[in-house]
Amino acid sequence: MILISPSEPMVLRQALEATNSPLCEEKGADILAPTRKGLLGIQRKEAPSDFLASLEDGRLARELPLLHLGADFPILLLEGTFNYDAGGRLSIDGRPTRYNRSGIKNLLRSVFYTHGIVVERSENLSDTPNVVRELVDYLSHDHTSLLNRPKLQVVWGKPTSDQQHCYFYQGMPGVGVVLAQSLTSVFPTPADLVKASLEDLKALPQIGKQRAGRIHAFLHDDSDVKSEMASTANKSGEISVQEESQKSPGDQMNKMPIDQSSNGKKSISFPTGNATADSLDLDF
Repeated sequence: MILISPSEPMVLRQALEATNSPLCEEKGADILAPTRKGLLGIQRKEAPSDFLASLEDGRLARELPLLHLGADFPILLLEGTFNYDAGGRLSIDGRPTRYNRSGIKNLLRSVFYTHGIVVERSENLSDTPNVVRELVDYLSHDHTSLLNRPKLQVVWGKPTSDQQHCYFYQGMPGVGVVLAQSLTSVFPTPADLVKASLEDLKALPQIGKQRAGRIHAFLHDDSDVKSEMASTANKSGEISVQEESQKSPGDQMNKMPIDQSSNGKKSISFPTGNATADSLDLDF
């Protein structure tokens, strides 16, 4: 079920078959929709007029923090387009405004980097229901395309057995293309590699003791090797901590601070005041 703010257009409520609810405004949203992954919250702004008006009268500064805290997936939906003249000045109904292209871009960046709210677009009010349904559908399914390992690519025809085994070896920790090719030349099949002892792996050129241990531990339940690797990693961690403390303040400031809010959500924080035109990196 989709909830919608009572102040939203009737045509939008009917298109979404949504139910009026004051809960939307309490959470800084115009539209709320539960999904399998969590609550989707959408703040809708007609661009550019309503969007800029809400910036200047302070509504945007009030709504964005509420939206960030009230929804698992907060969205700022901009409805319409920004039109600029030849000089990069934003124009509304053919009249230039004090806003320019880079200022609008910086404002939208601040929406994400300051409040952790993703900016989505729709062409117009008629297109908004489509975008809302797309977002609900997206958050109702798992998406693993970017998590899948790329398929084996060959120049021509089907991959040979050696190419397939080489590709398999690249799935092991610390094994790149060159080492995988070397392993294939010595151990033509994965079964041959599984039979190899730790000493057999250490004897190979270009592999080294640490990487040989990782490969052997990956293929076997090798508790001794894993313990040795963990001990080495802890020692490396101690060195890293010491090196970190010796870094200059400039190097340490390159890391973005991550805030943990009371409801468990993480966001990137920057020192900002009220989200007005002067404090959101606008350049007029």
